[in-house]
Amino acid sequence: MRRLALPALTALALIAGSTTLISPATAAPGAPVLVSLHLASDNHAVARLARAGGLSHRERLRQLRAAVAPRTTAREVTSYLTGHGFRVVRTSPFAVEAEATQATVDATFPRAAGRRSLPTQLQQNASFVMSSDEQIGRWKPLALDSLTGAEVRSLYGAPSGLAPTGHHSPAIATLQLSGWNSDDLSTFAANNGLPDPVATGRYHEVSIDGADPALPDGSDGQVEVALDQEALLLTAPRAEQVAYFAPNSGSGIVDAIEQVANDAYDGANIGALSISYGMCEADLPLDFLGALHQVIADAVASGVTVFAASGDSGAYECGPGTVGVSSPASDPLVVAVGGTTVNALAPAATESVWWDGESGSGGGTSTAFPEPAYQKARTPELSGRGLPDISLAGDPQSGITIDVDGLTGAIGGTSLASPLAAATFTDLLSSNGTDYGIGDIHRNLYGAPSSAFRDITIGTNGAYSAAPGYDLASGLGAPRWSALRSALIGFPALHAPALSRSRTIPVSVSAPTGMVYDAWRIGTASEPAGCGKPTANTVPTSVTASADGVARIYLIGYTLSGYCYVAHAKTRIDSIAPVTTAKARATSKHSARFTWVATDHSPSAGVTGYQVKIFRPSGSHAVFTSNNTARQSFRLDHAKAGARYVIRVSAVDAAGNRSKVSTAKVTLA
Repeated sequence: MRRLALPALTALALIAGSTTLISPATAAPGAPVLVSLHLASDNHAVARLARAGGLSHRERLRQLRAAVAPRTTAREVTSYLTGHGFRVVRTSPFAVEAEATQATVDATFPRAAGRRSLPTQLQQNASFVMSSDEQIGRWKPLALDSLTGAEVRSLYGAPSGLAPTGHHSPAIATLQLSGWNSDDLSTFAANNGLPDPVATGRYHEVSIDGADPALPDGSDGQVEVALDQEALLLTAPRAEQVAYFAPNSGSGIVDAIEQVANDAYDGANIGALSISYGMCEADLPLDFLGALHQVIADAVASGVTVFAASGDSGAYECGPGTVGVSSPASDPLVVAVGGTTVNALAPAATESVWWDGESGSGGGTSTAFPEPAYQKARTPELSGRGLPDISLAGDPQSGITIDVDGLTGAIGGTSLASPLAAATFTDLLSSNGTDYGIGDIHRNLYGAPSSAFRDITIGTNGAYSAAPGYDLASGLGAPRWSALRSALIGFPALHAPALSRSRTIPVSVSAPTGMVYDAWRIGTASEPAGCGKPTANTVPTSVTASADGVARIYLIGYTLSGYCYVAHAKTRIDSIAPVTTAKARATSKHSARFTWVATDHSPSAGVTGYQVKIFRPSGSHAVFTSNNTARQSFRLDHAKAGARYVIRVSAVDAAGNRSKVSTAKVTLA
């Protein structure tokens, strides 16, 4: 077979000539123009949900349904559009898409400062509008010993991706701005001894805004598609693939990400989205970056973790000698992925920042987004959102070999690093029985111990050098996904009362997002080394201690894939009731004093209150009564001489134990 020597991905840029900020696309005369209106959701609620962790998929969607626009909003927008000559082609909880003639679109959504504006009647119901006839420049792919899938998983500490019995692997979505021949994926599968996802139905194509998945763009865009899909198959062969094909335009990329969000909202099992395209952030209008951020937030709030290539021009994404970063990698909800050079010949594989003097891993600080809270605790003071977040293999000299157009070639770039990150992350979710996506993982990554990453301290991307800890050339370093398991997915939570009056202690257990445990072990002694063997198939509801005092409880959750997770709780046991003593004495023929005290020698937190009743046996009313008092005495004055009084007292301790009733009597002289 002829070997295709593929050029560096920067040579495959889809930009024709100079990049313009806003340039209307050329449409055939009379061809309809597609408009997409993003409905006015509760953006603050969506943003909070996009940053939220520890939610079950059901709870995530419950909160999202409360945050998206109500159905009446879509109906009102639809009614307005149809009344103004549009044909509505699609509605979703996030957007309404419609088409009309150029003249109708121009009349309804006039341009202001180069962008289409919303009419007054729609400003309460929609947050922005985009049309297929406007162009935000052209997006470019950010993309020799070839790495194998097993080597990649080993390099980044990823498990096999085999889901436990009864569970399924989340799908991996990609954004594509060119069509291709999906037979290339079948060829790649055959050449690498992998199941063919096309033949088995595990590869799916979704057309956005009329894009043809089988039509290459004429600028070698099919190479990018092949790199994405074949890298996913190589590294996560058990995961389904969903490729979203859109026109190479601002509206195309926004509509594609919105469709990913809508599909996840409707129940599609999408764990990750990988984006290997980008543009210089500084060349994009701020309102477009805001629109892009909104649809990314919709996707992340729906449970999708978004990865994006950081760029292949080093620190100079905006032109030679000009430091700048790439969008959408610069978005704070996107995991920005840098590229490394892998030295697999060393006794232990090492990595350095990929940079050959002209091409290399993107990195730097955003001028559109401030430094997010998750970075401030881990990074030096940055002037803006720093990227990349993590780095994986990107150098074409240590990339993978792909099949495209009947030819074979080695290729790399951050276009490779991004799908490798999405695939190895999904391998982790799948092996843990995590059936749905977990959304944003930035706080998890930056909150994880440094040992969860292989620190990259060698190399530069032109303007920034690798250094111990976080840096703008390699981010946090190369992920060790198995070491990140606890930080990303978390431990089971064990809930037990702080105090118990019984040595049989009630407990409850909650699992983190998507985590499924298949067996358990619970106890109050020292936990077994290496987790030991499970002893129960159902969630524990209690544990029994051998003595009063502090019980330190351990709980181990086991998965079918062979992992164990330990949680702890502490309960103070007090099963012994206090002892109460009541006294009564006459202080004169018309007065008396009553006192009471309790002792509690067990290891409880002490007596919390008394139940007291002072009364005349022959009378109808008590002179003092309380079901919970802290006082320990009562003085009776102006009583009838010769009267007889009785006091009955019991004490309650912090664990809820109640003493026997102590009684005392007095007769006034």
